[in-house]
Amino acid sequence: MAKRSETSEDPVPEGALKEEIHMTKKIRFWAEYDVKPGCIDQLREVVQQQSRWAEDGEPGSLAMNWYLSPDKSRLYTFATEEDMDATWFHSKRQPDNPFAETFAELVETRRMCMYGPIDDKYKELMSKAGIEIEYFEWLAGFDRQSS
Repeated sequence: MAKRSETSEDPVPEGALKEEIHMTKKIRFWAEYDVKPGCIDQLREVVQQQSRWAEDGEPGSLAMNWYLSPDKSRLYTFATEEDMDATWFHSKRQPDNPFAETFAELVETRRMCMYGPIDDKYKELMSKAGIEIEYFEWLAGFDRQSS
C-alpha cells in the first residue's frame, strides 16, 4: 500500500479527512437474462454479432462483454460507454439494430442496471418506453482506465 510522505507539501492533519473526487463520466450497464431452452447456440451467434455491430459502429462504446452461467441458463452483459453522449448514441441506434429482435426472442430480461451520471431525460425516455432500469450514482472508488 502506498504511504503518504512525511515531507508532503500538503500534509493532511491527523484525524482529518481530505476528500478527493475522481468521478468518472463513464456509464456502465449490467443486465441479467434467462436463456430460453434450446436457444444457446443461436444466442452465442447473436451476441457475437451484436458485439461486432456495436464495436464497429459506436466509437464511444468502450466495452461490451457477455457471460454465460455454468448451467447455460443465465446470460449476463457488462457494457461501458465513454459518457452520456455515447450512451445516447448507442440508444438511438437500437431501432436499426439487426440483432435486437432475435436477441429478445432468445432471452427473458430479469434485471437491468445502469451506473454513473445518467441524465434525467434519458431515465424518463426509458421509463416511457417501458424499459425498467435501476439507476445507481457513483459513490467512491477509482478507475485506472479513466482519462
